[in-house]
Formats: sequence, structure tokens, C-alpha cells
Amino acid sequence: MKKVDLGQTISIFANLGVIAGIVFLAIELQQNNELLAAQSRTERLGVQTDYLNALYQDEEVASLVVRAQEGTVLTPTDRVRPYYLGQRLLAAFNYVYGEVQRGLIGPESIPTDQWNRAFNDVPLMHETWNPRKASFSESFVEFIEGRVLAGGSE
Repeated sequence: MKKVDLGQTISIFANLGVIAGIVFLAIELQQNNELLAAQSRTERLGVQTDYLNALYQDEEVASLVVRAQEGTVLTPTDRVRPYYLGQRLLAAFNYVYGEVQRGLIGPESIPTDQWNRAFNDVPLMHETWNPRKASFSESFVEFIEGRVLAGGSE
């Protein structure tokens, strides 16, 4: 019978512990990635519903949108709310675009058709975009003007 070397046995158990630790780390990383993906989807859903919520929760904003779409001249006071709604939407669009640029969500996650409709349906959206676009990254500005404003093809 062969005598077991205590040092060698401890070394084998230590190596098995390292391997088990690596496996558990891989599982934890996968779970974290799934959680981040779910969080990104939740944020994107929030962006997509932001405009709709503003219309259906606030009768005054809905009224302003309808009056503007009918061609009614808005007073300076009436113009404030759609202008800031437009700024909020632009910030949300920029967020989603940034998530795509960082590789956290796929490019198919950008609903260019919906964004195009927002530019056409939200009063003052173009007027909000033109002076604000200088505050965004060059690539975001190119994306909005080249893909979204050019027709919204996804």
C-alpha cells in the first residue's frame, strides 16, 4: 500500500477549490449579465412609454399636442410644456442610443420608426432638437439626422 503524501493531498484539494471558485464566478457573471440585460429592457420600455404617459396622464399636454397638430398657434406659455417634453424625449433617446453604443443592448433596440413619429407628432420637437443637438455627441446627432429624421427605417 502506498503512503499518501499530506502536502500533495492538500495541493489537490486547493486546486479543486480554485476550479470550483472559477465555476461559481462564471455562474455569478452570467446571472449579473442577465440582470443587466433585464434592467436595460426595463429602461428601454420606460423610454418607449414616456411620451405616451405624458399624453394620457396629463390632459393639458394632450390638449396642447392636439391644438398644435391642428395648426393652432400656441402662446409662449403653451409652448413651454411641449418644448420640455421634447427635451425629455431627446434625453431618453440619447440614453437608449448610448446603451447600444456601449454594447449593452443590440442596435435593433432603437425604434427608429417610433422616434421618427415622435419628431413628427410632438409639437416643437424639431424646434427643440435644432438648438439642443450641439449638446449631444456627434455620432448621436448623425444617427438622429441620418436614420431617424430621414424616415425612421429600422
